[in-house]
Parts: sequence; structure tokens; C-alpha cells
Amino acid sequence: MLTALQLQETQKFEQGKIVGNILFTSYRHIFNVFEPKIIINIQKGDYIIKTAENGDELEETLRLRHDVFYREIIGKKRSFNLDMDEHDAYCDHLVIIDRRNDQIVGTYRLIADSFYDKFYSECEFDIQNIKKLDGIKLELGRACIAKNYRNGKTILLLWQGLHEYILKSGARYLFGCASINTTDVMKIAILESYLRQNFYAAQDMRVTPKNSYHIKELASIVNVLDAYTTNKPKVARLIPSLLNSYLSLGAKVCGEPAYDSEFKCMDYLTILDLAALNKNYMDKVLAES
Repeated sequence: MLTALQLQETQKFEQGKIVGNILFTSYRHIFNVFEPKIIINIQKGDYIIKTAENGDELEETLRLRHDVFYREIIGKKRSFNLDMDEHDAYCDHLVIIDRRNDQIVGTYRLIADSFYDKFYSECEFDIQNIKKLDGIKLELGRACIAKNYRNGKTILLLWQGLHEYILKSGARYLFGCASINTTDVMKIAILESYLRQNFYAAQDMRVTPKNSYHIKELASIVNVLDAYTTNKPKVARLIPSLLNSYLSLGAKVCGEPAYDSEFKCMDYLTILDLAALNKNYMDKVLAES
């Protein structure tokens, strides 16, 4: 005879199995019906640059993201070892495949408003100004590379694929979150002062963090720092490579960062008007890839 406590624990276990089975069935359905919106397939030496074309490639992509964002960065795991949210079934996934082992080693998630009207960055920011802009908006996100492939070559391959996707989608604006891996408000304030003075977007492209992501004390600290001359070379070293690449292409910062409590980082929303693209820098990137 089971005790009341044992019975309760057994019921919880059985309920968990039911929920797990429902989730797994839901995931399998998504994988079974998944199709790319835009097809890209470029052969580059030992690598293939493409958009995921079926459920198997989508699933492998989500497992790569899980390994990087959860196991590696925050030391946790999610159900079925998948980094998946409500957007993944409706967007494209740019992937890099190593032909020598047939593994997906890098990815970018691409959401164009020509085929989907919701964006990941909306969970952290009010982006109504971005959504009002004329022309196709393309959100870049969930960029990651397998640990053994983190070198300039893989990054350049992703950029080459992104360039091809931009041409095929007809995108006018690229935007997305760029993370700063720190929770030190003073460091962010110094960086924010520098970015505000040098890389802020026009007012009609500004966004604001939603309440739960807002860093309340940041503005007052930045206002004090703005009165002083900052050491630009020293401050510039605080900018991570991905954000620095965006800025080099001509991207602008859309406003104050949002605090991501799950990943313990600060997220800046950046936007690039492709009409203002730094073509010399882009040509250099494409030539190197």
C-alpha cells in the first residue's frame, strides 16, 4: 500500500511523463512539417552554407544551440536537449555544415517580416518604431558556433550565407540583439556613454527595454559619465566582436540595453539600414570568406 506522500510523488511523475510526451509529440510534428522560406545552398571547400531544409536539420540546429547556450554558457539543460521557442517553426535557420563529418557547426536564426510578423527581440524591447519602418525587416538571432569551430573562417562563412539571404529576401533593414557578457552596471554605463555619443540610431529607430528588462540605475550613471571625456580605445575594447562587426558594417545602437536575467548578460538592439551599408567592409568580409 502506497503512503499519501508516495502516491502524490507517483502522480507527479506520471503527470510529468504525460506533459513530456505531449511536448515531444508537438516537437515531432513541427519537425515533420518544417520547410524553409528561402533556400540557400553554397558549397565552399569542406563546408556547405545553406538554410535548414527539413526537420532533421532543424532538430540538429536546435541541439547545437542548446549545447552552446545552455550546457556551455549557463550550465543547464532544457527538455529533450533542444533550444526551441515559438519562433523556430516559422523562420529560416542559416547553417554551416562540415562535409567531412556531415555535422552542423554554426547557425544564425533569420526572421523576415515578409513571412512572419513576430520577432524574438519583442520579448525584451518595445520595437514598434522598428516595425513601422518601410521595407522588409530581417531579424538576426541565436547566432552560435560549435566550440571546435570558433575561428574566423566559420564566422566568415556565416556572413557569406547571410549576404546571400539578404539578396534573396530583399531585406532593407537588419536588426537583432547583441549580448554583452557582464552584469557590471558600471562597465555597461561606460560602454553606454560611448555608444550613445558615437553609434546611436536616429530617434525613429529607437527602442526601449520592457519593464522587467529595464536597468533602472543605468540612465543616471550615464548622465554623469557623459560630462567627462572617455578613453575611446579603452572603452572600445569592451565591445564584443559580433557587436563590433555590426558597427563596422554601419549598424547603429537603438537605445539602452536590456538585462537578460536567464543568461546574465546585457542585450543591445542594433539596426543596420542596408542603404547605409559600409560596402568596403562588406566587400572585405566576402573576399576573405
